[in-house]
Amino acid sequence: MKFWKTSFTTRVASAFLLLSLLSVAVVGGVAFVRAREALQRAAYDRLSVAATLKEQEIVRWFESCERDFLLIRQFPDVQRSLQQILTHSPQSPTYQAAYDQLIRYFAEYSSIKTQFAEILLLDRSNRIILSTHAAHEGQYEIATNLTYFETVQPGETFTPVFYISAKTGKPAITYAAPIRDRNGRRQGVILADLNLNRIDQIVSERTGLGETGETYVVGSLSNRNSFISRASFEAQSSLENLSSQGIEQVMDGISGAGLYPNYANVPVIGVYRWLDNQNVALLVEMSQAEALSSPARKLAFSIMIVGLGSVGILLAGVSQLARQLKRSREQLEDYSHQVEKKAEEANTANRAKSQFLANMSHELRTPLNAILGFSQLMTRDPSCSDTQLESLSIISRSGEHLLTLIDDVLSMSKIEAGLTTLNLTSFDLYSLLDALETMLRVKADAQGLQLVFQRSPAVPHYVKTDEGKLRQVLINLIGNAIKFTAKGRVELKVEANKNAPAKDFVSASPGEEAAKAAPPNSKFKVQNSKLLSPASPPAPYCLHFEVTDTGPGIAPNELDQLFNPFVQTTTGQKSQQGTGLGLSISRSFVQLMGGDITVHSVLDQGSIFAFDIDVCLAETADVQPRSQNRRIIGLAPDQPVYRLLIVEDRWENRQLLLRTLQPLGFEICEAVNGQEGLDLWTIWQPHLIWMDMRMPVMDGYEATRRIRQIEQERQGKKGRGEGGDGRDGGDRGEGGEREEGKGQAIKRKLTSAETRWLEQDASQNLKTSPPRLLSPAARASATPTKIIAITASAFEEQQAQILAAGCDDFVRKPFREEVIFNKLVTHLGVQFLYASPAPAAAIASSSSLTAEQLTTLPPDWISELYTAAVRVDADWIERLIGQLPENQADLAQQLRELIDRFDFDTIIELTQEKADANAIHEYTQS
Repeated sequence: MKFWKTSFTTRVASAFLLLSLLSVAVVGGVAFVRAREALQRAAYDRLSVAATLKEQEIVRWFESCERDFLLIRQFPDVQRSLQQILTHSPQSPTYQAAYDQLIRYFAEYSSIKTQFAEILLLDRSNRIILSTHAAHEGQYEIATNLTYFETVQPGETFTPVFYISAKTGKPAITYAAPIRDRNGRRQGVILADLNLNRIDQIVSERTGLGETGETYVVGSLSNRNSFISRASFEAQSSLENLSSQGIEQVMDGISGAGLYPNYANVPVIGVYRWLDNQNVALLVEMSQAEALSSPARKLAFSIMIVGLGSVGILLAGVSQLARQLKRSREQLEDYSHQVEKKAEEANTANRAKSQFLANMSHELRTPLNAILGFSQLMTRDPSCSDTQLESLSIISRSGEHLLTLIDDVLSMSKIEAGLTTLNLTSFDLYSLLDALETMLRVKADAQGLQLVFQRSPAVPHYVKTDEGKLRQVLINLIGNAIKFTAKGRVELKVEANKNAPAKDFVSASPGEEAAKAAPPNSKFKVQNSKLLSPASPPAPYCLHFEVTDTGPGIAPNELDQLFNPFVQTTTGQKSQQGTGLGLSISRSFVQLMGGDITVHSVLDQGSIFAFDIDVCLAETADVQPRSQNRRIIGLAPDQPVYRLLIVEDRWENRQLLLRTLQPLGFEICEAVNGQEGLDLWTIWQPHLIWMDMRMPVMDGYEATRRIRQIEQERQGKKGRGEGGDGRDGGDRGEGGEREEGKGQAIKRKLTSAETRWLEQDASQNLKTSPPRLLSPAARASATPTKIIAITASAFEEQQAQILAAGCDDFVRKPFREEVIFNKLVTHLGVQFLYASPAPAAAIASSSSLTAEQLTTLPPDWISELYTAAVRVDADWIERLIGQLPENQADLAQQLRELIDRFDFDTIIELTQEKADANAIHEYTQS
């Protein structure tokens, strides 16, 4: 009642004060809860960053220790001294000399590599015969707590064994590796005690952890959880078995974070990580009072004090708090932003690399197309002398060699970018293995080696996988084995396991199987067909290939780098052969086919390269026979006059197609860019267009899309009964036509391309006089034009882009004339006249082909034929046959018969002697 008797101002002020206090209390309470949540998130971020950095430092330190320990015994002088001290009497001078050398080496090594507290050498009875601490010599070492490296494999990691050292009373690690003689018997063991001070330093680092922050490493010692490393070990003796929610979870292999009482029953906020390779747990913790409660209470109290003075100040304080929390979060998120930025930079670099490769492929393959194409045309000129033919052969071989180098580099680049394509085909596996054995036996016999091919009866006869890649992998592995083996044998074993899990045959999508078999982050693709059909899944087989040799072997320190691009072993460098890409490409191909290559090698004993791939069974009818190439001399009679349009910006490439097709009877017209090609197509309606895809003004993609759009509009009008209106889809060409022989006036303004075309000399542009311009009605009723893209790109993924633009097919530069003729047969049904084979009596059988028949040919051509036969490269041999003059038709036919029978060994036998003589001559001249 007294309250209501007070003045109005007092009542208002009191009410305002009460409401203000209530508001401040509510705001303070809410602020306390929200601040605690925000501080908890911020604390987790801080602890996670600290745990990540410490984990990386510990992992790198262990990896460095493992590498440095393995290097102790790698040097030949050290290995020789180890054998001497372990096999000689302590009284012998040899023993003493080896002892002096090793003790100096170990002392210097441990002074440089400070992570090794002591390096010891044990004999077969585990007695210490040499130590960097001389007082320990003569004592016996207990071998139960050693981290023992019995064998070393590429990429292997070692899980260290922790134990309580009797010398220091602290956790310790001792690395051990056997010393064996040439027969593999253990002569002794080399040990190294690790100095764990570096881990203590990492753990003791308190940056960002506040006053109560603590980091420690826990491991299992004597079946209890114990400290491995901690800032201080003073209280360790009283902690028989460490236990907390975080320790129990992480020792079960579960990484995470949470709020829990620690081992000392202090409420903490902690982040714990399980280090699998090191078999220890890393915990980073901070007191909840420091991280959460104390800051939150102080914040709420400050807000309430400020609120008593003014609500405005309260709002200002909240705003200031928000800004502080924002700055704190921005600092904590800075690391993740940097990672995202680096990832974006890497993606940008990859895109730039892909664009560079595409441009490089185009710029290199385009001139090579002209070089190889015109060389092939000129070799067919009967007026060429032998000297000119030899010069053309040198030009062609040099171009082929340059193309091979370009393809190798681009293949490696596509592998690195994950863009390698798997081309599935059905083939005869037995014939492939027999052909490889026949081909490689000649080289093995020449070196006095025994070549053995063993094929299990369970191996299927016909299979479906990438035949070309499998052949290249086998040739690389067996060829390397023969090249580097001086005596003994080289053996290939092929086995099959029908019940093997077909991990790459579980999906109907061909891209998914290859993706599963591919390395991480790859983009492998599969073409031609699916591996599985849901209705009738083929039986999967796992094929195992193993190549064994008795060569010099590979040093253990070279195994890790064996499959890296452009890297050769010491033996490979001495041979001065190869580029160091063979094994890298082979491994990528095997991974693409669902497996991986493994290698086991012992110095002076030999090596074993093995890999598994998954295949599907194929039917005999699925195996495609090889087609025979015959020389085309013209068009068969009773066919329409085929109109072909060449759209290409480079004059030399247009001329190559023109000179290839014009003599056969085709009516041909040219355009220098996509716009001119579109104009000429509109008025001429060719049956087929050879379309270059990269051109100025308008590229091939856009020109193809516009042609297909106009054709669709015409088809729509024909369906509505509106054809023949002379408008050609509403684009251009209305009115104005000139029929052949009538001289009818042009009824519209011609385009620049049409004017230039009509004014050109017939000999420059057309086979005969300028062809008739089709009437609008004829153009409207014309069938869709076939468009074949001509591209200099080496990337298979552009095939989809080309076909999506509207092209019916594509040809890659540099192309062979056989490919051009086959495309015309496929898409237009063109029938050709072929050169008649010589009478049977005049043509010698391929079985009677002798080395004397090759004596008139250039030595370089014979050497290249020998190399192509050794590589079982039928396409290469076909290109070489194409370089032969017309007066060598009999020889060309005999060589083609050998290719059709896969009889590459006969070609090798006929050319080997001359190829070797040519190589010796070139060597003496140099």
